[in-house]
Amino acid sequence: RLLSESACRPLPVTAADKRRLLEDCRVALWDVVASCEIEGSLDKNIRAYEIADIPRLLRACPIEKIALNGGTAHILFIRHFPALAPLAEKLPSTSPAHTKFDPAPWRALFGKYL
Repeated sequence: RLLSESACRPLPVTAADKRRLLEDCRVALWDVVASCEIEGSLDKNIRAYEIADIPRLLRACPIEKIALNGGTAHILFIRHFPALAPLAEKLPSTSPAHTKFDPAPWRALFGKYL
């Protein structure tokens, strides 16, 4: 929703619509955690995780900015890729569990790059 609003595009409905929106806006989605054991959906329950090969992604694609969705993603990213910190921006989690979500930082970031 935030991306479609920021790009002044209709809200995508299907998976294909969502992919087209991401491609048209030149936005890539990639998890910091490639795999893990987790009970439920809360980040605090992540165990035995493997980190994604973010450097490989950066070698393959011209990435200008990395938006990290929430505190856990930010902590893990900085811990495992400290040299990439200048590309990273910590943003509020979009998780439904984050009851005080503020979309303003996300809109500001999209506004710079769209």
